[in-house]
Amino acid sequence: MRRGVRNGLVAGLLLLAVGGWGATRWLGEPSATDGRPTPGAEWVLNPDAEPGAED
Repeated sequence: MRRGVRNGLVAGLLLLAVGGWGATRWLGEPSATDGRPTPGAEWVLNPDAEPGAED
């Protein structure tokens, strides 16, 4: 494979990867966020648990 073709493929794949990462950040994909909860959201470890003191 010639160098120009290989460089073009590498640049295209890099552009695709960066574009995909940017799209997930823009659309709010959880795997692309920093992990902090949304303000006002409540963290529930087990939604089926009974309310009360934890042991």
